[in-house]
Amino acid sequence: MAIELGSQGILTNCIAPGSILSEGTKQLFYGENGKFNDRVQAMLAHVPLGRPGHPEEIAHAVLFLAAPESSYFNGAIIPVDGGWLAGYSRDF
Repeated sequence: MAIELGSQGILTNCIAPGSILSEGTKQLFYGENGKFNDRVQAMLAHVPLGRPGHPEEIAHAVLFLAAPESSYFNGAIIPVDGGWLAGYSRDF
């Protein structure tokens, strides 16, 4: 799409969020003891920042793409994942 629509001035980008702690995921992330469950701890072991993201952090990336400062971004995939992509490949 970025190639097809770029000549018309239409920018095509996407955001690739990592694990985001939201009202909807809290039940999945936390165990009965109020701490991250084993699956989440194993997943976070691959995230260099060691924590899930927050919805506001995704919103900041969206705001950047909507701002004039992103006028030369086209065809980009912007990971907002705490370094998961880098951390996961590091671990294998």
